[in-house]
Amino acid sequence: MEKVRKHNKWSVLIIVVLSTFMSTLDSSIVNVALPRMADSLQVTTASIQFVATSYLIVISGTVLIFGKLGDMFGKTKFNRCPGRSGNRGSRHHGK
Repeated sequence: MEKVRKHNKWSVLIIVVLSTFMSTLDSSIVNVALPRMADSLQVTTASIQFVATSYLIVISGTVLIFGKLGDMFGKTKFNRCPGRSGNRGSRHHGK
């Protein structure tokens, strides 16, 4: 079995910690802004909470799906794919 270099372990740890922090920060910001969004959109706070919860569930699900796809196809190939499709889209819409 191939040995994992120490700096790779630290890189993975830092990425996981930052991702978790960003997810928590995102949900905190949305929850703090809920009353103002409800007033601005003239809807009840409960309906805005439903939308925010649905958003967080979908984001969590996509993380799981893309993690599994990365495991199946290889992380290097999988991470290059969005960049390529984004470049194609930019070229297509730039004409």
